[in-house]
Amino acid sequence: MIKRNFFLKKTSFLFVFLFFLPLFVLGQSVKESEIFFVDSQFDLLKRERIAAKLIKTSRHAYFFVDNDFLASLSFSKRNNLETVLEKLSLEFDNVIYPRLTSFFGPEPKPGIDQDERIFVLFHQMSPIFSGYFREKDGFFKFQFPDSNQKEIVYLNTKNIDFDFLKSRLSHEFFHLISFNQKKKIMGADEEIWLEELRAEMAPVFLGYDFPFSGRIRDFLSFPQVSLIDWNQSLANYGIAFLFGVYLTENYGFDILSSSLKTEKTGVESLDDFFIKRGYQERTTDVFHDFLIALFLNDCSQSQKFCFKKAELKNLRILPSDLFLPQNQETVFSLFNQLSSFSGNWQRIFGGNDLKVEFQARDSKFNLTYLLCKDYKNCQIKKFSLENNQKTQFNFPNFGKENYFLILITSLAEKNLKRANFSLTISSSQNNFSFFPTSSNLSLPRVSCQKIRKNLSLGQRGPEVVCLQEFLKLQGPAIYPEGLITGYFGYLTQKAVIRFQEKYWQEILSPWGLKRGTGFVGERTRLKIEELLKNY
Repeated sequence: MIKRNFFLKKTSFLFVFLFFLPLFVLGQSVKESEIFFVDSQFDLLKRERIAAKLIKTSRHAYFFVDNDFLASLSFSKRNNLETVLEKLSLEFDNVIYPRLTSFFGPEPKPGIDQDERIFVLFHQMSPIFSGYFREKDGFFKFQFPDSNQKEIVYLNTKNIDFDFLKSRLSHEFFHLISFNQKKKIMGADEEIWLEELRAEMAPVFLGYDFPFSGRIRDFLSFPQVSLIDWNQSLANYGIAFLFGVYLTENYGFDILSSSLKTEKTGVESLDDFFIKRGYQERTTDVFHDFLIALFLNDCSQSQKFCFKKAELKNLRILPSDLFLPQNQETVFSLFNQLSSFSGNWQRIFGGNDLKVEFQARDSKFNLTYLLCKDYKNCQIKKFSLENNQKTQFNFPNFGKENYFLILITSLAEKNLKRANFSLTISSSQNNFSFFPTSSNLSLPRVSCQKIRKNLSLGQRGPEVVCLQEFLKLQGPAIYPEGLITGYFGYLTQKAVIRFQEKYWQEILSPWGLKRGTGFVGERTRLKIEELLKNY
């Protein structure tokens, strides 16, 4: 995490630096215990200054720890802290420092304090923060009175764990590299979202075990979040991390290094990479492919529509679902507003002859539709629409021949905060019946005799297929959509809830419940197994 302030112009900074340089040529002595300014916004006790003790000195860093925190530790915990910092210092000297600086460039060196080492300060922070970096520390005290006038990063004492700390140290140290490469050398103020995206990728670049599940959870808490409208929310970090993984998987880490070493910032710096390397696409196009990958995540469709990392193989966004009734004329009008570099996913089930009309109200939008017979067989088409431009799609016999249609929309301009678009979705009356009648009744085959593992929202696979086949057998009162997709979505979850409440005495009552949960646990599986014997 980076803290920004208003800074003097580069020219005046260089003049002042040269004027005061003789005061620092001898370097700054490092004491066993020192006073440091900290950010009260992050500090657990809202302190602005703390005393910290030097615990470890390595080839490239000093490691200081908050005295108040040290005083709270038992003898064994103090020994554990020193062991962790010993390992961390070796990791910083032998892996983090040399690998990041050789690829992305060095931090300010020897720095404003004329010391070759950086400072790593551990202090007590609120649990929601893991660390931060303050640009003001790279300036003189007469410019910022609360500057520590050191190359320094801050880490939380909350989790003294080596694997966690090496990832966080690489993240915060990358801010020092960026401060030097972008601000001091190129004279540019990077946009926060790209600054944090690069720092999020530092542990990935180093091959560390990053908490992928945590960042996925952060993003899924609010998947409509804008990539570039940064407010330091967990969802911001989630989308920045996932887009960073997507960028580096498809274009290599060179895209981050190249965009760092240019006066251009934000989207323009990424576009500069695409232009120099001869790519036809631009950042808005790549971001839209990223939105497709978040839903489809299938490399067999395209290498651009998936994530390659094993930790992300099960990542799939849950779209908004719209179920159209059968055998009647239906019209839905949907009006939506998108932030720049954010996504919207709309999935449509059912209906008969389907017509979809999309209108870009006041900006440029990228639009893709996926017409899917199942998740492995999707027809994909892309469109770009300017201000007030309309496009229309027609799908005869849609509900009879397809599982679903998904529309993926993104705002293709970065200079607008928000823009509007509208969807009109209509389904005409038809003479085929979606549900079996007495004259054409034929029970679907169930592909298993029992469900062997617990199932829940978001899962895929043959066990989900079996569950959906079974639910469809229960009729439209339980599973009106009757879709067999192999994906446990909201429609399947609602069907499970109806099934659980139908047999609540056997499934829910033993747990003291009266309402279904939608989770297919042991008692739900036993009841399904019992009923499957009748088919």
